[in-house]
Amino acid sequence: GIQQKTAAVLKEQESDLLRAFRARLYDVQMELEAERSKKDDGALEWIERTRTLGKELDWSREEALRLDRTNQTLSRDNQRLRGQAKAQEDDRHFLLRQLVALKKDNARLRDRVMAGGAGSSGMGSMVATEVSALRPP
Repeated sequence: GIQQKTAAVLKEQESDLLRAFRARLYDVQMELEAERSKKDDGALEWIERTRTLGKELDWSREEALRLDRTNQTLSRDNQRLRGQAKAQEDDRHFLLRQLVALKKDNARLRDRVMAGGAGSSGMGSMVATEVSALRPP
């Protein structure tokens, strides 16, 4: 009798301990899964963020290369246009010097014609008339 009752009580206590152990094991497993999923979520977020930043980096690199090519093209155009502007400015100065020299020559020739026209016959006055007709207003 007593041995059987003792064995039954021990068996029941063992079953209770085993149930409590399994319940606690289940709780710990659930906590572990929750932690793993949290860590995985964090890792997935970091992986996605890394991918996004990688794409942004690639785009920025491509944009920088495109802007560099554009800058080089515009720099060459700028140099070419500056050269053209300098050549045009040099031409303008040359033409101005020529214009001033021609005006001096015209004035000198006009003075000569006028001086020569006073003492000679109709030829000097005819040339003087033509010169004054050519004179700008």
